[in-house]
Amino acid sequence: MIGTVVISDGIGISGPPNKHPFLELSGGGRIQWENTAMRDPDRFEKAYQESSAPPWDIGKPDFNLVQTVTSTPIVPCRVLEIGCGTGDNAIWLSRRNFDVAAMDISETAVTKAKAKAAAAHVTCNFTVGSILESRVEGAPFGFVFDRGCFHTMESAEQSRKRSEERRVGKECRSR
Repeated sequence: MIGTVVISDGIGISGPPNKHPFLELSGGGRIQWENTAMRDPDRFEKAYQESSAPPWDIGKPDFNLVQTVTSTPIVPCRVLEIGCGTGDNAIWLSRRNFDVAAMDISETAVTKAKAKAAAAHVTCNFTVGSILESRVEGAPFGFVFDRGCFHTMESAEQSRKRSEERRVGKECRSR
């Protein structure tokens, strides 16, 4: 069972907390979201390898996270950060006495996050994995935060439509 859920796109919170039924962790520690896949997961690893800071890596905690934790308020608890990148949100939470589990699909991002956490003298449990495929250790979580992970996912139907649009586009350009 999950307590508070916040999904941020870096601009604002997309939907009210706790209104995301796909975020129910099963007994096996996996998030249930049937027929869903991440669009182009390799692009994240490439972005972290080829850039000192991809555009979404802003070097500070997300303002939606700060606002939610400080104004709701959310008391320190076990927290899961989905798509943690280089760890700025996880470090901010750890400094506020949250017990942080954080994951990202990019091994390079997680390596950078671990180095940042060590330099900040905080403890976070960073792991590499896809939230859709990897087992999430440490459930239940009192708080789950996502800044920009779920908007990169699509259903099987969306993927089929996108493939069809590309096919039709190629046919039109070849005429």
